[in-house]
Amino acid sequence: FPSHDSAVCKAKNPTKFYEVYLDHARRKADTQEEIKGLVYDARVHNIEIYPPKLGNFYKNFTTVNKNIYFGISLIKDIGEKECCKIIEAFPNTKEIKELSWIEILAFYSSKINKKAFVALISSGCFDGKNRPSRNKMLYDYDIWKENLTGREIEFIQGNIEATEGLDHHINVLINNFKLSKPRMCIS
Repeated sequence: FPSHDSAVCKAKNPTKFYEVYLDHARRKADTQEEIKGLVYDARVHNIEIYPPKLGNFYKNFTTVNKNIYFGISLIKDIGEKECCKIIEAFPNTKEIKELSWIEILAFYSSKINKKAFVALISSGCFDGKNRPSRNKMLYDYDIWKENLTGREIEFIQGNIEATEGLDHHINVLINNFKLSKPRMCIS
């Protein structure tokens, strides 16, 4: 009778039904295919499944106001431990949603390991209004992690202009510290 119970649940509380079934999809042999099928079926029934976005990070599939949000634990390269760090670093608040890219980079990138941060960028978690493309974010992150010294990072953190990008902040560094532009690889 499990299929009968599923049908009743789907009829009475379809959002909860999809949330639970999506969450259990990770136990299937072809997880991605199972999720794809469930997302399609949910949309047919006028239930939207939203990708993880800054300000809406949840470990597993979660229903909020009749919307289902994709869990970040299902993103490749984000393990259990990093998932908890991400949720702690980025609480689901309006202030977090409104962070600029330079603020995310300067104040949050060090709280998560490199592989997980790249996975968040690559999966579109930081996409948003007034933020650069994913490729630009990956490029900026690489410069941030590989080319800037601790002193330079502290200077940028202390002089953030939220409406400006990393290029602007590096130019300010060049002018204030007499840095050589080629070391920064900025065009």
